[in-house]
Amino acid sequence: MELDKRTKTLFAVALIIVIFIILNLWLSPAEAGGYHDNRVTNNYYPATTITSGVSDSEMDEMFAMSVAVAQHHFDMGTFDWQGSVGAGFYQDDNAVSFAVGKRFEKIDALFNASFGQVNDHSALGVGATFRF
Repeated sequence: MELDKRTKTLFAVALIIVIFIILNLWLSPAEAGGYHDNRVTNNYYPATTITSGVSDSEMDEMFAMSVAVAQHHFDMGTFDWQGSVGAGFYQDDNAVSFAVGKRFEKIDALFNASFGQVNDHSALGVGATFRF
């Protein structure tokens, strides 16, 4: 099969470009750019005091509530209503959480809701578990 003159010329130019790129990569070692120095730089920031946010006692309450809510487990094997009670204890704080759940056959999903109380704070959560 004979190639026309234009195709031979394009092939030759492409071959020269590929050879040039390979030689350029092979003969030129890779170099990293940027500033390289082994000096240690220490950034000192002035001490600050947090004047607002979450206190230690509120954080303890949140931990207790998290433990209480984490105790809820529901059974995907039944379509009956389910209930759950969970308790959480952290430091000097105690939390309690109540939950209900129900699996619905038409959409094959279990929906649940929970309510928790610790000291003067309460929380409400909702969730759903689906099967594919």
